[in-house]
Amino acid sequence: MRRGDLFIKLVSAALFIAVVSHIGLYAYSALKNPFRTVSAESGEYSSSARAQGYVVRSERVVQGGAGEMTPAVSEGEKVAAGALIANGYSGAQALAQADEARALRLRIAQLEENRNLPAASGASSPAFDAAFALSLAVQRRGFGELEQLCLRVGSVVFTLAGDPETSLVELRDRLAALEASQTGVSRVYAPVSGVFSSAVDGFERVAPDALELVLTPGALSDMFAYAAPQSDGVAGKLITGITWYYAATIEESAAADLEAGREADVGFTGARRMTFRMRVDAVYPPEGGGCVVVFSCRSGMDKIASLRYSEADVALDSVTGLRVPKQALHLGDDGRTYVYVYSGGRAHLEYAEILGESDDVYIVRDNAREGGSLRRGAEIIVKGNGLYDGKVIRR
Repeated sequence: MRRGDLFIKLVSAALFIAVVSHIGLYAYSALKNPFRTVSAESGEYSSSARAQGYVVRSERVVQGGAGEMTPAVSEGEKVAAGALIANGYSGAQALAQADEARALRLRIAQLEENRNLPAASGASSPAFDAAFALSLAVQRRGFGELEQLCLRVGSVVFTLAGDPETSLVELRDRLAALEASQTGVSRVYAPVSGVFSSAVDGFERVAPDALELVLTPGALSDMFAYAAPQSDGVAGKLITGITWYYAATIEESAAADLEAGREADVGFTGARRMTFRMRVDAVYPPEGGGCVVVFSCRSGMDKIASLRYSEADVALDSVTGLRVPKQALHLGDDGRTYVYVYSGGRAHLEYAEILGESDDVYIVRDNAREGGSLRRGAEIIVKGNGLYDGKVIRR
C-alpha cells in the first residue's frame, strides 16, 4: 500500500470519528438540557355558560267552536284584531272538504301566476322553483311552511299535466261547487292583535310579571311543573306583548360574570338553532350551585312563537391577550405565575397575569405597555433545565 493512500484513509477515519462525536455530544447535551421556545401570538378567549330554561311571553289563548280547529294563518304571523285565525270543522266530511278547497285555491293561484309567463326550463322553471323552496324549508326546519310548499309542488305537477286555461276554468267551477255545498264550518277571529301560534301547552298562565319575584332554580322548575289542561276546540294563542323573556338556570360561577342591565348573546340549541342579543334583566341569588337569570328581547318574536323549554349557550365576556403553552407557565412561592422569555442570549423572568384558558394554552396579559418583554413575538421558553432570571443560554 502506498503511503499516500494510508494517509488519506487515516484522515477520513479521523474526520468520521470527529463528526460522530460532535453529533453524539449534541444529542447528549440536548437530552441532558433540553431547550425549546415558542413565539408568543395574540389570541382571544371566549367563555360561555350552558343555560336551561323557559320562554315567557304575554299570551292569550283563543277558544274556537266545536270540532277540529285548523289555523288559517301561519305560525309566527302577526295578525290584526278581527282577522280570521282559524276554522272549525264539525265532522270528518267538513274537514275533508276544507282540505280539498285549500288545495284547489293554491292550484288556482299557481296557475294564475304562471299562465302569462313564457315557457322556461332549467333553474328558472316553476317546477324547479317550487322544489327548491321546499328543499330550503326542510333544511332550515321551517315546518310551518311545509304543507303550503308541498301543495305548491303538487300544483306545478298538475299544471304540467294539462292546458292551463282549461284547468283554470275547471278548477274554479269545482271550487265554487265545493264552497256552495260546504257545511259544518265555523270561523274564529282574533279578539286582539298579536303574533299567532298554534302551540298551546298550558303554560300561557305564566305571565312575565311572575318573573319579577325572587326566583330560585327550584321555584322556576315548580312554576313549569304542571300544565293546566286545555279544553277541546282551542284555536291557538296570540302573543300580545312586544317583549319576550328567557328565564333560565345557570351555574353560580358563570352567573357571576353576568350583570343586570348588560347584554349577552344567547344561542338556543336543539332543533331550532338561533342566537339573539338579549338584555340581562335579573340575576337572582344562588341555590344549590345554580342561579336563575332572566333575559329579555324585543326582536324575533315570530321565530320563538312556539318555543317554550330550551337549552342555550350564553356567551360571557371575551378577553384578548397572548397565547402561552401551559407547560411554559411557572408558579412562584408567592403564588404569582410567571414565564421565562428568551432575549439577548438570556432567560428573563416575566410575571404573567392569566386572563383565560383553553385546552392547552393560557391567555395572559401583554405587558408591552408597561415596558415588559412579554409581548407579541417574544420567545417564550417552553423547555429548559435550571432556569433562573438572567441565566445565560447558548443555543
